[in-house]
Amino acid sequence: MQAGMLLSWHYLRPVVAQTMPFIRRVHTVLDSGAFSAASLGEHISLMEYGRFLRTSGAVFDWCASLDVIGDPARSYANWLALRRSYPAVVPAVHCGADIDWVRRYVGEGASRIALGGLVQVKATLRKEDSPARRWLEGAFLALQGSGVAVHGFGVTGATIVNAYPWTTIDSSAALACTRFGKVLQANGHHAYAHSTGEYTESAHKIFDKWEVRRRSPTRSNSLAANLAALETVLKPSGDQTLSNATIPSHATDFATIFNHLSRDGASRGQ
Repeated sequence: MQAGMLLSWHYLRPVVAQTMPFIRRVHTVLDSGAFSAASLGEHISLMEYGRFLRTSGAVFDWCASLDVIGDPARSYANWLALRRSYPAVVPAVHCGADIDWVRRYVGEGASRIALGGLVQVKATLRKEDSPARRWLEGAFLALQGSGVAVHGFGVTGATIVNAYPWTTIDSSAALACTRFGKVLQANGHHAYAHSTGEYTESAHKIFDKWEVRRRSPTRSNSLAANLAALETVLKPSGDQTLSNATIPSHATDFATIFNHLSRDGASRGQ
């Protein structure tokens, strides 16, 4: 497993000037942040995103299109528009959408497709006969033999990771669990801190290194929690890339994370 960073344009945009010097150092994917913006009732400008992809898209390993949650036709229209600025932009098809959208993107030359909308149905993904699993089966069947790379948005559950031939996956689970005194380790298990604030032996080595002193990290030490989580996934085990979605609050947070990743083998070319 090779670690990298998935960044959201929604959160990157305010600090883009300060952050860009660090992005070239490690494997980095750019997501539009459509889901975050929709959750907050905010708007992402297609024109502004397109301008950024035209000038800076090549800096990233790949960049996702601006999808419209629940509207595959508008998502497709956005993809066509963004292709004029950045031909390699990656379309996303969300769970439940007609599989014909997957076939359409393949037919129009997409070299990578992202499958999304899986976080909302994650509780059912372990059941092989669930609608979500049947949809995934249909999507991968449509992609079979196409040579198209497949990214899974919000996918890190072992059942789904191992069931399908993902090229890359991402999830914030490795970071979110630190809020509950846990660190996700490279073997898929958690190292716990007790609710009393005492650490288990396996947890304290990770938490103490990055000075995560509380069971529920505050915003002031959330960066340390992020680094503690990243510490556990920078171990080689297979050929997939785990891109951890993070929301650093300051450009200096980005710098610290990128420096940490590049030291530990996630830098490009390693």
